[in-house]
Amino acid sequence: MVYDKNYYNQTEKVRFAIYKAGPDGSKVDDAIDLVTSLYPWNWGMKPYSHIEFWRANADGKFFDDYGNPLGRCFSSTTRGGAGGVRWEDASVVLRNRHRWDYLEFEVNKIILATTILELEQMIGCEYDYAGLFGFNSENKWYCSEICDLVAVKLHILNRVSRFVISPKRLTRKLIKVAEHEPFDVDWGEVSCD
Repeated sequence: MVYDKNYYNQTEKVRFAIYKAGPDGSKVDDAIDLVTSLYPWNWGMKPYSHIEFWRANADGKFFDDYGNPLGRCFSSTTRGGAGGVRWEDASVVLRNRHRWDYLEFEVNKIILATTILELEQMIGCEYDYAGLFGFNSENKWYCSEICDLVAVKLHILNRVSRFVISPKRLTRKLIKVAEHEPFDVDWGEVSCD
């Protein structure tokens, strides 16, 4: 067997997609935006109310030739009949593209593969309603809580937040690492280079 030192250094792009609340009648999104806007560390942020980990399709593409989202999204939600942690096609999750922004990161492929295996074990865990108010529930997750964990497992962030972490707060942490503001999904592919 020949040792290939580059094998361990291969990377893959991943994204975190962040939902922008707006006047569409979703009282849940409006409430999340309102409550999380009260905290000083969230002042000046867009009205983010949900976050998803977004992985490209097998060809490494996030959009098809027509600008439609590809790949899969991972998070915890109660929308669309989900009762917690799940994978969902990006075309379903990001169907209202004008409502989504994203941040992109390059991660080690081996670490990503290991993380994906761990995430698969979490599918079906219930939504963490109590966690939204600071009461940690074992094996229950809300969106930004589980995406914070994903970012740590992928070595994007250094440690999991010890406090309630809103989509806005997690996005602020991710922006510091990405060193740029989120891109609008409605734009399709945007180069970070």
